[in-house]
Amino acid sequence: MNRQTLTAALLMTSLALATAAHADEGRYQGYDSDAFKDYAEVIDVQPIRTTLRVATPRRECWDEEVEYRHRGYGHGYSHTPMILGGILGGVAGHQFGKGDGNTLMTIAGALLGGSVGHDHARYYGDRRHYGSYSTVVETRCSVRTEYHDEERIDGYRVTYRYGGRTYTSRMDHHPGDRVRVDVRVTPAP
Repeated sequence: MNRQTLTAALLMTSLALATAAHADEGRYQGYDSDAFKDYAEVIDVQPIRTTLRVATPRRECWDEEVEYRHRGYGHGYSHTPMILGGILGGVAGHQFGKGDGNTLMTIAGALLGGSVGHDHARYYGDRRHYGSYSTVVETRCSVRTEYHDEERIDGYRVTYRYGGRTYTSRMDHHPGDRVRVDVRVTPAP
């Protein structure tokens, strides 16, 4: 063989091998020369429904009257009843004491009178300042969860006809009047 014939033969062999490799590669990647795309007529579409329980938090607020008791000495509290009670108690103690006991009775009378004056002011005196009550309106809120059932479409059961035969498939979207199908033709046994 001459050199040109040998080169042509090698070139033809390489071309044939490359074509065969490309055909095998197409089959490996999902390409099938015996398959083609076509459209089938949609006969029926039924939604597939799912019922879900949904929680919805709701904030509710309202106005409420709240009564507060004031404790301790408020603004403007007078110490006069305690002082007056101490003075009167001291005078009364001085009247009953004699000799060295006179000083002791004066001190005891002053302490007891001051305590009585304090208690009297606390329980019977000006209640706006000690042990008094006031009412204010406050906004109160709470969160309440409401539940309801919600129906959602989870897909579609599609019935279609192709080549005189009826098929059913599940799809995630509504296909419309026709659906695209893959058709593969193979020789019958």
